[in-house]
Amino acid sequence: MFNNKKIKLLGFLVLCLFLLTACVRPLKDDKKIITNPVTKQQLTENIVCQPEDKESIKVYNKYKSKVDISKLPKCSEYMIFKGKYNGLWDSFFIKPLVVLLVQIGRLIKSYGLSIIIVTLILKLVTLPITISQIKQNKIMKEIQPELAKLEEKYAGKTDQASIMNKTREQAAIYKKYNLNPLSTIASGVLTAVIFIAFYESIMRTPVIFENVFIGFQLGTSPLTAFNSGKYIYLILVILNVLITYLTLKITQLNTNKDSMQSMNTLFIVMPVIIGFMALVSPAALNIYWIVQSGFAFVQSYIINKRAEVK
Repeated sequence: MFNNKKIKLLGFLVLCLFLLTACVRPLKDDKKIITNPVTKQQLTENIVCQPEDKESIKVYNKYKSKVDISKLPKCSEYMIFKGKYNGLWDSFFIKPLVVLLVQIGRLIKSYGLSIIIVTLILKLVTLPITISQIKQNKIMKEIQPELAKLEEKYAGKTDQASIMNKTREQAAIYKKYNLNPLSTIASGVLTAVIFIAFYESIMRTPVIFENVFIGFQLGTSPLTAFNSGKYIYLILVILNVLITYLTLKITQLNTNKDSMQSMNTLFIVMPVIIGFMALVSPAALNIYWIVQSGFAFVQSYIINKRAEVK
């Protein structure tokens, strides 16, 4: 049986790989990625609506053969049921998320706050699934002695009958405690899907990536900002790494002794991975990840505290 923490780590690495090949197509001149001459942020070829920044408009008009912005709707007029059908992913994930981000942003006059609000809405909608996952993790910790005895009972037995008996007895233990081992994976997949959808929605919506929130250009990554001498973006990287570390500390409370070695590995690997992703991701995505991770941390802390009282 795969270790739960290893599954999560593998899943996150797959997510990182997917992000590098996601459905966001950079605007290129041959192999050179085109950027806004002022902000230095990367421009996207398959944007869903018209840019508003004058410098971006000039650049896009120069590459009209790749993307004709005159044929695109204004971002304020972009609607779910308008335009041609571009597949399930665009129709059910990207379009609704773009419309939600843009319309809330227009209403409150801030696309940065819009990202925070939409993130919190999604966290509240998926709250039952997350709570169920946390409870399942606690149950998994509690039944480890029984699972350890089962492993010891069938240690070294590789015949078909023993494997089938072990699987059957393991399933009986899970059923006894109403434990579904796939729930953690399902929750991880949901988190990954939302993360990727946010990334694509941000990078394909000019009105979002052109805007500024508390000094951060939403479409600019910390790495790009560093090259322009804007080291304030380091705050985003630090916050992401810090919240990841704190979340792992909370997770450690629900980890059995047998899993502590892999957990210790995660304490080193995950902050490094998150730090790298934060460094190369746009500020808007950094803000999303900080808010959703912070929410998850507070949520786990409260649930663990309530469990201690009981």
